[in-house]
Amino acid sequence: MSVKEFMRKIEKHGILGWFMTAGVVIAYDYWAMSSRHQTMSTAFKNGLFRKSTSVPTFIGWAVLTWHLFHPPSLRKTDLFSVILDWKKSE
Repeated sequence: MSVKEFMRKIEKHGILGWFMTAGVVIAYDYWAMSSRHQTMSTAFKNGLFRKSTSVPTFIGWAVLTWHLFHPPSLRKTDLFSVILDWKKSE
């Protein structure tokens, strides 16, 4: 089955995006651990607990969490939706 056929069979393409994201995270963390580089989890932890990067990391985390879990009735408060609507109106 080709990728196009697979995508046609999936009702919501977001599922494919989640699988791809999980695959990239797992592959990167595997590579990082096996080559003794920093994993994504360690980079996130370091970003939160260093003075110079804690605020931007927390804001990024908060915006992403709101984007993923906000109620649909509050769509106008989602930064990504606002940007997408603005781009469509141009």
